[in-house]
Amino acid sequence: MNPTVLIYRSDLLPASETFVAAQAHALRRYTPFFAGLRPVPASLLIDPCETAVLTHADNFSDKIRRRFFLHTGIAPRFVRALQRRHPVLLHAHFAVDGAAALPLQSQLNNPLIVTLHGYDATMTDEALHRSSAGRVYLRRKADLRARARLFICVSDHIRRQAIERGVPEDKLRSLSIGVDLDSFP
Repeated sequence: MNPTVLIYRSDLLPASETFVAAQAHALRRYTPFFAGLRPVPASLLIDPCETAVLTHADNFSDKIRRRFFLHTGIAPRFVRALQRRHPVLLHAHFAVDGAAALPLQSQLNNPLIVTLHGYDATMTDEALHRSSAGRVYLRRKADLRARARLFICVSDHIRRQAIERGVPEDKLRSLSIGVDLDSFP
């Protein structure tokens, strides 16, 4: 059996993010397993059997559990569910999600890579400060930059933006991501 890579996205998985599922399912030497804070209703991109989520609903208590995890990193059942997969790597999509995943990275003792897709490398700190997840990111930004082994930039433009915002240049790699246009006649 192939080693497991945890694919982390706080919201699993918006319909607009087919690229996350497509990249994960294209892995040949690794088995992807998706981890996040909550499932997105009606997401058909990933099989529930290949996911672990902290919460399953959007009620008040689940919102509190997600907020508690974001701020403290404490979620023993969730972490145990991920440990049972014996992951060898944690791959977070978007810098904000990379910051949210830092407690998991510590508890699982896995290397972390983060893919920068766009807004996460171009938004100002003032704009990020408007959301709870953005505020968590801003608090953990230096820690994320120190602990992530690699930041994958989906274009040279995103790489330049990340450098301008202080991401260590030696941790940045450009890897253009696209779709097979032949699939769309």
